[in-house]
Amino acid sequence: MFETVFQFLFKYRPVVFDRGDLTFVAPWPFWIVGLLGLAAALLAVAFYWRARRLATRDRLVLAGLRLGALAALLFSLAGPALMIATVVPQQNFLGVLIDDSRSMRIADLDGRARSDVAAAALGEDGALLTALAARFKVRLFRFSETVERIEGAEELAVSGRRTDLGEALATVQRELSAVPLAGIVVISDGGDNGGTSLTEPLLQLQAARVPVHVVGVGQERFDRDIQLGRVETPRRVLEGASVAVELTVSHSGFGGRTVQVHVEDAGRIVS
Repeated sequence: MFETVFQFLFKYRPVVFDRGDLTFVAPWPFWIVGLLGLAAALLAVAFYWRARRLATRDRLVLAGLRLGALAALLFSLAGPALMIATVVPQQNFLGVLIDDSRSMRIADLDGRARSDVAAAALGEDGALLTALAARFKVRLFRFSETVERIEGAEELAVSGRRTDLGEALATVQRELSAVPLAGIVVISDGGDNGGTSLTEPLLQLQAARVPVHVVGVGQERFDRDIQLGRVETPRRVLEGASVAVELTVSHSGFGGRTVQVHVEDAGRIVS
């Protein structure tokens, strides 16, 4: 309801004003409009100030209404305009990040692996890639613990041990910093375990006015799932001493069962 009324009064939806910049395009200098407005305002105040037949409150109300009408008139004479950036076809670049970690092998989309669904959409004849390529110069990247430029979805290896989304966003911004970057599309199952904070790369992209669009693949919830939520260990340990580790394991669908937790050090299982 609010958007409908706002659009009726101001022609565009609120989101357009959020993305645009308000400017004035009057054919005459802005200071001339200001001087005319100041002169008209002084005349209005002087006129109602001399009207002694009216009560003070009435004079203030009438003067306020006259000043409001003058302000609206001056605003219109200044030629307000909304400047919105638009994408010129084939003149802007679009970075597409594809999750290449092992979690993308999970076949939870009608028996199809997550990576297969992403590859089908971004293949040579994929609907998503075709639609994006019609407007942008698309640059594909695969990411896990590393980020690498690829020419097509057939180069996905789906073998990464980690998913470092923060580093992936920062790398793509650096790689495409010399070209007009219209946005970044991230296709992932959301399993970010790389350790790099997302705050800094997202703030940098926001400052550069580069939007990030996320396409999630895979189920959001599983009937059977195990999650390692919190791990606390001592900061320093003497060599050969025993270590007490506190951890929180949450699960669904594994009631009454026993699971193993492996402790690794540089890829070597130590417990």
